[in-house]
Amino acid sequence: MKKAILFSCITVLLVSGCTDYSYDNFSFPEQEEGSLIKTGDLRTGSDYRNMPPVREETLETFASSDGVCVIDKKSDYLDVYLDVKKSGHYRAGEAYCEALMKVMPDFSERMDQFIFDELSASYNNNDYTDFSDAEEIITAYEKNLDEKYLQELKGFCNGIGDASSGIVNDGKLSYEELIALSIADDLIFRWQTGSTLAVCGEKSAMGYPLTVTTFDRLGNDLAQLSGFCTVLHIIDGNDEIIMPTLAGSLSSETMFSSRGLSAAMHQRIMGRNSLSADEAEHSLVLAMRKAMENNNNAEDAAKEIAETESSETANIIFTDREGCVSVGAHHGNNNI
Repeated sequence: MKKAILFSCITVLLVSGCTDYSYDNFSFPEQEEGSLIKTGDLRTGSDYRNMPPVREETLETFASSDGVCVIDKKSDYLDVYLDVKKSGHYRAGEAYCEALMKVMPDFSERMDQFIFDELSASYNNNDYTDFSDAEEIITAYEKNLDEKYLQELKGFCNGIGDASSGIVNDGKLSYEELIALSIADDLIFRWQTGSTLAVCGEKSAMGYPLTVTTFDRLGNDLAQLSGFCTVLHIIDGNDEIIMPTLAGSLSSETMFSSRGLSAAMHQRIMGRNSLSADEAEHSLVLAMRKAMENNNNAEDAAKEIAETESSETANIIFTDREGCVSVGAHHGNNNI
């Protein structure tokens, strides 16, 4: 036993002696000067005050035959102006599709593939053929959609022409797939978190509230999204709702209104593949659009969301010139 212990001690000493590494004789290879900046010095001297936002130049303009939808094509996104007051919601959806097809003739094929891939990942369909669960959930959401949004979706679908039916990877968008696109944040599984910073009152240099929201999202194929980035302007008389979103979608997680109201949704961590048709209630993103259209201030918009039955887990923050209000939505148990 003593011999075994002695041998172990000698072994440890030998091994320890072999691991006495040093960089004393190390020579750095010749290389170009790096561009790294110490974190402490990074942008600390930058001043963004009085710097106006930069708007990209319009490369080309497309429009529907009646001018209800006008699309300015930028280098990085599409600026879409949709006049629902001029035409009604059905024709607005149809005109949107008409103008979009001029910008992107293969839109239906590309978006069909994108939606198919997203739903496949969300509902774990290894054979990529059975989407009955997703279709049932879409139908459940459809029953509670506001009629004007249904009209926009139906008009867009009619604009496609030879549309297919159901969730099928056939290169053609269907009515069900269009609904999935506009309620993707209710339907499709994504891990999304985010941070929101609100500066109110005299703490702001401008003297009115400022809200900044960031998103961290996992799940989208950026290559697939190329060309789909859109800023959608819904124009209804003197009112306008602005949404950064995807081409063809009628909703967004971030919205602004001409009334000086903004909304942002974040911290969505519920797995959509655990959702059933019985649990699907109101689309939270379209409910947020409706609250933005119906209200002039953050408090009233937040109250409307708080009264909405939803199967979602998310936070929505509304901001106006007077302050900001946050709504925590959790399976219908909503708190302001």
